[in-house]
Amino acid sequence: FEAIKGRPCRVDRIEKLYERPDAPGGPRNVRTRSHVIDRELDRVYEAESLEEIHVALEEAGRNLQQLGIFRSLHMIVHEQPEDDPELVSVVMNVQEKNWYKLHAATYVQGNETACELGLGFHNVSGYAEHLVVSGEIGSEKSNQFSASFEQPKPFDLPITVSTRVFQ
Repeated sequence: FEAIKGRPCRVDRIEKLYERPDAPGGPRNVRTRSHVIDRELDRVYEAESLEEIHVALEEAGRNLQQLGIFRSLHMIVHEQPEDDPELVSVVMNVQEKNWYKLHAATYVQGNETACELGLGFHNVSGYAEHLVVSGEIGSEKSNQFSASFEQPKPFDLPITVSTRVFQ
């Protein structure tokens, strides 16, 4: 890599292989909308050397993992087509996490016994959103309920919108 990292090249195409482990009959396409992944890959197409492609792929991978919706994410650069040494292709293998998460617990603290239940939904509509609802009911006066919603990069803006309500 060190010997060729500065050579001029650009990405011709990115092939995305999507897998969802919980799909009936084996892996199939993910719920994540294409543009959620593509917006992170824009810089890869703008790179003009192998080193810039490497840096852009690392940044894209980091940004995609920060969405919290992928179990695994692997990207490999291939020299293709062979007749044009300045072109490379990228193969990207993506596997999503499950779309739901359930949490249940009981505990005793002093005279208080409590039961806690939480349910989270992640990336249900394909925009990397997170919805979490939880509640705690105690034997005394410690009842708590909350709901939160988080949407990263709405309208492709570099922000995350979060809202939380609780009692």
